[in-house]
Amino acid sequence: MTDLINHPLVRSLLWGDMPSDEVLRTYGICVRLGDLSGEVNGFLYVSRRGKRYIVVENSLSPSVQQDTLLHELKHVLKDLPKRPYVFGMDQQGRQEEREADWLAAECRAVYGVGLDEK
Repeated sequence: MTDLINHPLVRSLLWGDMPSDEVLRTYGICVRLGDLSGEVNGFLYVSRRGKRYIVVENSLSPSVQQDTLLHELKHVLKDLPKRPYVFGMDQQGRQEEREADWLAAECRAVYGVGLDEK
């Protein structure tokens, strides 16, 4: 998992000179804010054309939105190559979900900043 901390996408988001949306677009990832009715903080969707969308609940605080984005990025970087389908909404106890939560926390610990603090 520590390889994710140094992944060029994660590093570019946290330390790059480009705005986050441009970095994500470069990697074929589109982020949208939406009303998810408090059911989930966010989810990852892959279109039939292979475009990856991360949808994040718009009522969350900026720091929770950032953590949610990093959580979903872990799925893009590590899980989609192995299992190219959308994860179920009730998967919180799975190893993949714990690792995704770890990425957000570790980014804050290693880089000492969130996406909005670069």
